[in-house]
Amino acid sequence: MNREQLILGTLFSLFDLANELGHTESVRVARIAGRLGVPTLAVRAALAHLEERDLVDAERVRLTLRGLSVSAAFRSQQATQSPARAA
Repeated sequence: MNREQLILGTLFSLFDLANELGHTESVRVARIAGRLGVPTLAVRAALAHLEERDLVDAERVRLTLRGLSVSAAFRSQQATQSPARAA
């Protein structure tokens, strides 16, 4: 996994896990790392990168409003693209 994949994977995993947990539980770094198959230190570095861009609160392991908007927009775009169109 390259750096860009790690950063985007962290962002989308955080978005997906928050939705799965119903925003009632905190997302843990170890859970994101397990989902991506990378060390927790790599996820922490990705969170720091995303925090610099105001997309996450790295300490709380939460999306900011901007991060939520960006993640939702990407997921929405992915949902509207069918495999037939991508080919």
